[in-house]
Amino acid sequence: MPPEDDFLLNPNAPVSSPESSNSDDTNSTNATNDTNDTQEPDELLDSEENSDENPDTGEGDDEEVLVAPEDAVDLEIEGETYVIPKKLQDAFMRQKDYTEKTTALSQQRQAYEAQQETFGERVQMQEALLNDITEIKSVDMRLAEYANVDWQAASQRNPQAAQQAWFEYQQLKDFRSSKVQEIDAKIEKRRSDNAAQEAKLVQETVTALKAPDSALAWPGHSPEHMTKVASFAKGTLGIPPDDLKRIKSPIAVKTLNLARIGYEYLQSMKARTKTPAIVPEPVKQVPTNKSQASFDPMKLPMDKWVIHERKRMAKKRAELNGQNPRP
Repeated sequence: MPPEDDFLLNPNAPVSSPESSNSDDTNSTNATNDTNDTQEPDELLDSEENSDENPDTGEGDDEEVLVAPEDAVDLEIEGETYVIPKKLQDAFMRQKDYTEKTTALSQQRQAYEAQQETFGERVQMQEALLNDITEIKSVDMRLAEYANVDWQAASQRNPQAAQQAWFEYQQLKDFRSSKVQEIDAKIEKRRSDNAAQEAKLVQETVTALKAPDSALAWPGHSPEHMTKVASFAKGTLGIPPDDLKRIKSPIAVKTLNLARIGYEYLQSMKARTKTPAIVPEPVKQVPTNKSQASFDPMKLPMDKWVIHERKRMAKKRAELNGQNPRP
C-alpha cells in the first residue's frame, strides 16, 4: 500500500484490495493480542480504568461544522467568492495589487522590447539604404568616366580594349538600375511598415482608452469626448495639429483630459468668486449755512448794525417770555 501522502498527491495511485486490508487487520489483531498477553497486571488495570473513564461515544465520527467568524468578509478572486477573516483582507488586496502591477510591468516590458526590436530593424534598414546610396554614388563616378568616350574611335584604335570597356560600362549601368530598384523597394517597405505600425499604435490606444479610468477621471473613449480633448489641446494649449496627431499614448491623452478638467474647474471658480466692481456712491453734500457762519455784524454799516441789534434783542426777549419772535 502506498504512503498516504502519495495517495493524496496522486489520486490515480493504486489502492490496496480488501483481502490485503483484512490480512493487515488480522495481523494487527494478533499483534495486539500478543502485546496484551505480555502486559503486567498493573498495566492491564490501568488500561481498563482509562477505557472506562473515556468511553467511545462516537462523537468523533461527526463532521466538523465550520462557522464563519463574525468579522468575515466576501472576497472575489478570479471570478470566485471566498469568505475570509477581515484582518486577512488587506493581505489579499496587497497580493492582488502586486499581481496587477507585476502583470502591467510585464506588459510594459514586452511593449518596450517590441519597440526596441522595431527600432533596431529600422536602424538596420537605414544603414542598408545608406550603403546602397553610397554604392550608387560610386557607380555614378565610374559611369562619369565613360560619359565623353568616343566608342567608335576607341574601337578603331584598340577594338579589344574598347569592347572590354563597353562591357564594363553596360554592367555598371545594369548594376545601378537594379540597385535603384532595390532602394525604391526598401523605401516602399519602410513606408508600409510605418503605416502598419501607426495603425497598430492607434488601435492599441483606442483599445486602452475604451475602458473607463475613475482614478484619472477618464469616462472612456467616445468621439464626443475625444473632440473635447482635441479642441482643448488645440485651442487652449495651442498644440499644433501635426504634433497632436503624433500623440499615440493613452497616458498622454488622459493627461490632456485632466488638464482640460482642471482648466474648466478653475474657470468656473473664477466666475463664481468674481466680485462685482464697487461703484463709489457720491458724497452727500451736507447743507451748511455759510451766510451765518461767515456773517460778522461788526462789519455792517452803522444803520444796518442798529437794525440787526434790534432784531437780536427782540428775539432774546421773545425767547425769555416764551413767545415766538417777530420776523
